[in-house]
Order: sequence, then C-alpha cells, then structure tokens
Amino acid sequence: ADQYAVATHPSDPDVFASCAEADRVFLWNSGERTLTRTAPVGLVGRSICFSAEPIPADDRYFPNWAPVNRKDGTRSNSGHHVAVGGKFGKIAILDGVTLQPLVELKDVTSAVDDLKYCGGPRAMLAAASHDIVVDVYDVHKGYVHLSRCRGHMASVTHLDWSLPMFPDVPGQRILQATCAACELLYWDPVSGEQVLENQRDARWESWTCTQGFPVMGVWEDGSDRTDINAVARAKSGQDTFDANKNTVVEAERCAGGLERAGYLVTADDFGKVKLFNYPCVYNDAPYREYKGHASHAMSIRFSCDDRRVFTAGGHDRAVLQFKTKGIRQDEEPPAYTPPPEPKRTWGPIDGGKAYGWIEEAPSFSQSKRRAPPKAAAGAASAEEALRLKFEAEEAARLKEEKRLQDLALGPKPSNANYGNTAAGATGTVANLATRTNKTNLVDDSDKPLTAMAPGAPKPRYPDDKPR
Repeated sequence: ADQYAVATHPSDPDVFASCAEADRVFLWNSGERTLTRTAPVGLVGRSICFSAEPIPADDRYFPNWAPVNRKDGTRSNSGHHVAVGGKFGKIAILDGVTLQPLVELKDVTSAVDDLKYCGGPRAMLAAASHDIVVDVYDVHKGYVHLSRCRGHMASVTHLDWSLPMFPDVPGQRILQATCAACELLYWDPVSGEQVLENQRDARWESWTCTQGFPVMGVWEDGSDRTDINAVARAKSGQDTFDANKNTVVEAERCAGGLERAGYLVTADDFGKVKLFNYPCVYNDAPYREYKGHASHAMSIRFSCDDRRVFTAGGHDRAVLQFKTKGIRQDEEPPAYTPPPEPKRTWGPIDGGKAYGWIEEAPSFSQSKRRAPPKAAAGAASAEEALRLKFEAEEAARLKEEKRLQDLALGPKPSNANYGNTAAGATGTVANLATRTNKTNLVDDSDKPLTAMAPGAPKPRYPDDKPR
C-alpha cells in the first residue's frame, strides 16, 4: 500500500507514526530504527497526527482508557492521542502508546487529507477533507463537533493553528487552511466563520501549508501547483506557548540572528527533499537538495527536537529519516567557507573582436590528484593488455585473409608488365614461343605489336594462345 502520511511525537524525539493505504497504523522508534507497535484501525489511512499535549483520562468521555508511559509502562493520568484520517471518510482516535481505539468520528464522508491538534488553553482537533470543509472538534469533551468551516472552492489539503494570542476570538486561536484551488483562508475554529482580517503578523504553532507568504519562494518557475506535496517548518527559532504560564514564549535564538528566522523542508513529486531558509520569500531561493525516494514524497515532518526529518514516500512504500546539522538551537551552525576568488585577466575575446575579463580554468597538478586504488589500476592494466592482444589477433587475421585472396585470384595484369619475358624484353612477344606450342603460333614474334597484321589476333596475356 502507498505511504501517505507520517507524524512525529510532540515531546519524544524517538517516536513517530506512519499510515498507508491499508487498515493499519505503525509506531516506530527512530533511535533504534525498529517497529514498536502496529494495530488495525478499521479504515484505510490517509493522514495521521499526535495530540499537541497529553489528554487527561476521563471515564465519561473515554471509558476503559488507562494511559501508560512508553518507557516504563507505568499507569499515568494522561496520555497522547493519535488521530487517523480515512481515505473514504471517518476519523479514528487511538491511544498514543498502545494504539487502543478510543473514539470514531463519522462526520466526514470523504478523504481526510490533513489533521492538526492544537494545545491549550482549549485543545481542539481540525480535519481537512474532500468535503470542501474543515471540521473542528473539542478534544476535552470527548471530541464533540464544534463547527464546520465552509468557503473553500476545492478539497482542503493542509491546516495550521496559530498561537493563542487573540483575546477577541473565543478559541483564542486562528485556523488557516489551503485547498487544491490554491486558496489560503483563515477561520474562527469555534464559530466556523471566516476571518477576513490580515494575519501577516500572526505567529503560528506550525507551518505545513504549501501556500502563503513565508513559503512562496519554494515554488520554482514553471512548476505545477501540485509539484510540492508537503512542507514543514523547524521549531528552532520560533515562538512557543507555555501552557503552565499561559503565555507565549519568544525564541531565544533564531537563525542568523533574525527574528522568527528558521528552516523549512519540502517534499515534492520528484522524490526530492529540499531544505530552505524560513521565511522563504525570494524567487529562485537557494536550497539544499537530498534524494532517497524512488517515487513522489507525500509527507514530511521535523522531530520535536529538530534532530531528524521524516518523509513518507508514495508508491515506493518507504519511510526515510534524515539527520540534520546546524538547525537546532543548541548546535552551532557550520562555518561558512567562501569559494576562492577566480583568477582572471583582461584580454581579447570572441576572436579578438572585443576585450573583456577571461577567467582561468582551475588546473590540478598530478601531485594533487588522488592515486587510483591498486585494484582499479590492476583492472585497467589487464583491460589494456586484452585490448592490445585483440588488436594483434585482428591484424594477423586480416593479413592472412589478404594472402589467401591473392593466391586465389593470381597475379594481376598491368601495363608496365605487358609483354614481359624472362629475358626482360618489353613491347614485343619475344621468346613467347618457348612457353607455347610452336605449331599454333604465327611467325611474327620479332615484329612489334603495331606491325602485326590487322586481321591477326592480339594476345592480351603472354600465356594466351592465338585463335
């Protein structure tokens, strides 16, 4: 089954989950590179995500649920949930450790392309589907349906929550969503009404939407609107929300010393993973490219500590993890070494028609070149010996064929040797009678050819007999 989605744990960097177009969910340990647990969910998976914060256990809303710690297996009062969106509708809520089924939501009747949890002070779950709507659920009340956001022109593909910094909004958060028609709309998650105010100064808990001002530079010239399947922003350098203090905590350190600067990764239809600066607002923005997938990459996510990047391939059915360098806040970025200045001289160009700067091509001496391995050198010498042997055999074969051909055809006539005899006479047929029958010859051997009778036949070759 094709791999469609991958999700990372919000607090454990070694845990991530994946789902494919099958009725199973997989929990993985990225540090040990092993499969931790798998279980059926009763639907064909299309999207998956972890809850942003632990959900408290409540027998009224989640009966028979006993959350446990992943590392020691002890009982706990709260635990993370895993939401799985189906290809043909429905949403399954599972325990984040044991994959125990908890709730099944049936409000969605078509494919669920994206799911996102938000944290406190009011935990909510948003689902983007092909119903061209966004459904919002109240998590702490047993996933009761809060609102349905209508207004997109096509199937909704990606979602993101803002940080809780809007006192005039009941949920204190704004929800942004993009659709297949390249619309970027903002919503009030509690009322379901569209927010028409400009949100350029809003701070977002995550950024996975493929459209928007901070990611407009990831699109290359001539690219199709479906070429990039997923994007993900690193958490380093971004503001966060402290649920205990109920305040927004600003980032202590940002990339390059710029406010809200960080890093962004993309996954596209060509199986490539690209790393950009964030925000990425320039045309033809610089990036680093990484390969590994044999098919289109459908989903991409950073781990909670930004040490790894996880990708889900489509038809190749693979989940890859990449190790990052210089992205985390506690890691010094690699030193930048500028390239050497090119050597150039002023001289004639275009055959002397004009003058300009001529850059010298870098030259590498033999001493700087790495010597080939002994095995490679031995193979090269053996190959050269075989080539020389083949050429010698081919030359001998051609010479023998020419000799046999000459023996079969005999000596070829020529004007210079016409009439030659053993004595070396030329121009006459002297001594011709010594090699032929004397009774059949005409007695004019001492006469030149031009003086012979007109009616007498002229021999073309010395061995021919006159008729």
